[in-house]
Amino acid sequence: MATVLAAGVKVDIVTGDFSLTALAIARQAGLVAPDGSPGGELVVVTGAQLATMTDADVLARAGAGGTVFSRVAPEDKVRIVDLLKASGRVVAVTGDGINDAPALRHANIGVAMGASGTDVAKQSAEIVLLDDSFASLVGAVRLGRTIYQNIRKGVLSCLTSNIAEFTVNSASLGLASAFGVPLALNVLQILAIDLLGEIFPIAALGRDPEEGETMRDEPRDPAARILNRRSLVDIVVAGGVMGLLAFANYLLLYSRNSVDPFVDVVPLTVLAQAMTITYVTIMVCQLVSITQRRSVHGFFTRYQFTNRTYWLAIAVAVAIMLVIVYVPAVATLFGTAPLGILDWAFVLGAALIFLAIREAGRVLVRK
Repeated sequence: MATVLAAGVKVDIVTGDFSLTALAIARQAGLVAPDGSPGGELVVVTGAQLATMTDADVLARAGAGGTVFSRVAPEDKVRIVDLLKASGRVVAVTGDGINDAPALRHANIGVAMGASGTDVAKQSAEIVLLDDSFASLVGAVRLGRTIYQNIRKGVLSCLTSNIAEFTVNSASLGLASAFGVPLALNVLQILAIDLLGEIFPIAALGRDPEEGETMRDEPRDPAARILNRRSLVDIVVAGGVMGLLAFANYLLLYSRNSVDPFVDVVPLTVLAQAMTITYVTIMVCQLVSITQRRSVHGFFTRYQFTNRTYWLAIAVAVAIMLVIVYVPAVATLFGTAPLGILDWAFVLGAALIFLAIREAGRVLVRK
């Protein structure tokens, strides 16, 4: 009970039993008073009192949690459920008897007891608990929140690299139109990032375990979306920085080879290296980005070691990238060329700059 209450879930007991029986069960279960104090007195509302209360009063009592409704009729349970649903809350109801069936059907999530529940209750519910344990519901909440967080990490990571590619292509097309500078990425290199590079680490995020804060967060607003104003700013800034760093490495490679792409005819070998360093910079920064997004504590946390599948996926992504860069037959297909030690130093430098910016942004946001 303490875990689910800490997660912001409000719990009430609505029963046809007498007040003393219901109150004893509530205390034994660890239900706390509406003010949140473990030693506080629970609120008891009888069926007779409920009949005289206004809808606003009933909603205030039920919505606060820690209320024991005793000696209530099936229609009273439906009234409470409907009022909570109308207020925008997600309502889950547990029950095992015939009298619970209407409330189970009206709830957003009806949960029937599989071992002791009646057939009518089971048929009225969306979920049947085989072990009749409240702890199973807590585990379901925990798992649901973890799945949502993993999906969110994957979506934002994928869109971040898309923004980076858009930034590079926009800058490249602009310079190509104005000065005839060659494009920084070709189509196969973009596909190599999206389909061969990031897909395995992003898929492996689905195996990330729960992080400690998951059950200490308030319930998510059902109307909230993964792509909201804050997340859009996040991916645009992160992707923009990633793209600018990649494009900077593209132009710097020309400078290191004493080629002016604005004036000179670019040798094919130099062009291939310039495109390669752009592709590799985006790939390495993207892997850093995915890893940094895995935890609310950022890149440098023990949580990074909780998913071996993820690091295997990272190894696969890096191996594919190296094959595309260094295996001649594959490099010819993708239009890449081998990079030297100095080139890799610039790639890693860009990744470190990107990580520093991301970590600084995370700290500022948390403050």
